[in-house]
Parts: sequence; structure tokens; C-alpha cells
Amino acid sequence: MQEDTFFNINTMLKNIFQYLDHNCNAGRANLIFVFSKTVPCQLKGNSSILYMVLVKIIRQVLEHHCSEELVIEVDAPADFLYKEPVVFKIENIPVKKDGIMPQLHSMLSEDLETLNATIEYTESNGGSIEFTVPLTTAELGCRRYYRLPSKTMLHKNILLVVESNNLALSLTKMFRYFPMNIDLCIKHFKSEKYDLSQYDLVLIEDTLFDFQLHSLIKQAREKSNIDFILLGNEDIYTKDDTSKLHTGFLAKPVTQESIYDLLIDQFDELPIVA
Repeated sequence: MQEDTFFNINTMLKNIFQYLDHNCNAGRANLIFVFSKTVPCQLKGNSSILYMVLVKIIRQVLEHHCSEELVIEVDAPADFLYKEPVVFKIENIPVKKDGIMPQLHSMLSEDLETLNATIEYTESNGGSIEFTVPLTTAELGCRRYYRLPSKTMLHKNILLVVESNNLALSLTKMFRYFPMNIDLCIKHFKSEKYDLSQYDLVLIEDTLFDFQLHSLIKQAREKSNIDFILLGNEDIYTKDDTSKLHTGFLAKPVTQESIYDLLIDQFDELPIVA
């Protein structure tokens, strides 16, 4: 039996997405991660079996003609004394209990026993699968796992322009972890309500970025030094392309760590030591 090892929960979830994106018959995986602020970055457990169990659960859900976005919420207790239950909840699944749980129990029974884990179906959030596994954190007693290097990087004014409520919820929770002041535009930008020049950072989903927003961002930059971040599956511009308007690109699916890295890239003013 493989010994428990430390792993990065953000990296694991990104790897699961990449695997499913290339190996799922249902088409492109559209996953949205929602992290509780109590979820550690580094966890310890049987990472290889945990990875495969999550892949099998999510893939089974996607195989049931799930063409919409799939929300995966990760939760953990506030305090880790030793091994504590970490919950992965796959929400709003497009299939009833009897249509998926017998297959999952049959497929995963041996792995669940090895992990001392459980899986159950609940009626919450339109029907959810909850996979609970005991894990250890790398820093016992720690309650804040992502620390920005300077207080001047906190409480920035940020505007999010995104298509879906689920994505808005996910991004808002992750930005407010630090904490940041968040305004939201869902489905379309309201130019009469929001003055872009008043924000430190504006994040726009690529499907909503149009000529109007392009013009408004250029006008706002004549008044202030706003950072414009484009959110999408893949940046069509190269890093050195001077024609692009955005100062950074945030790739889907977004994790807590990728938000942390974005804030460091945009707001850390410390000199880089070669």
C-alpha cells in the first residue's frame, strides 16, 4: 500500500480537469471550483488513489450528458488536529440518486475502504454527491494558508464581469479570502453603473469582452492605472505581444492558488532579485 504523501490541492484539481478535458466522451469539461477559506493548500493522504476516485466520480457525472458547468465545492474544518474530514461536493448533478450511486459504490468500494472515505447522495443544491475523506494538513494549527507579502496588497477594488452566477460566486469567495472589495457584473457590463477608472483591477470573461469594453478600458487608463485581466480557457496572445490590452490572463478552471498568484503578479511591488 502506498504511503501518505503531501500534495497541493490546487494542482490536483487542475490535473483532474486536464485529464477529464482530454478523456471525457461528454465533451469539454466545464468545472467551477469553490473553495472554503478553511481548505489548506497542502494536504497529506494517499494522493494517487484520491486522484483516481475524484476522476471516476466526476467522469461518471459528466457521462450523464452534463453539458452545463459543474460546480465542485471543497470544504474542510477550521482546525486540523490530525486527520480531519475534507469534503468534495459535486453539486447540481444532472442525474438522480438511483441513476448513479449504485455504479459509483460498485466502482469505488475498494478505494473507499483504503481511504477510509465515504460517498453519499444528498438533495442539496439540486442534487449533490459528497465524497468525504480524512486528510492531514502540512501546517497543523494554521488557519490562513495563502498570505500576501504586504498589507498594501489588501482591500483592492476589483470588478468581475462574468457570464454565470456559479462562476461569480466562486471568484467572489476566492478574492474575498485576502480580502478584496468586489463588485459584480453578470452576463453583461453596465456602463451606466460602473466607472472602470475607480477600480484597481477589472477581470472580464473572454466571452463578454467586446469593442465597448475595449474602448472603455482604454479610456479608464487615461485616468488611472487599472489592471485588466482576461479570464478564459486559453490566451490567444503571447506573453510578449504588445498589441494585447490585458495585463494578465487567468486560465479556467480557477483555483484559490491561481487567484493568489494573480494578485502577486499584479500588485507585488518588490524588486525581482536575479
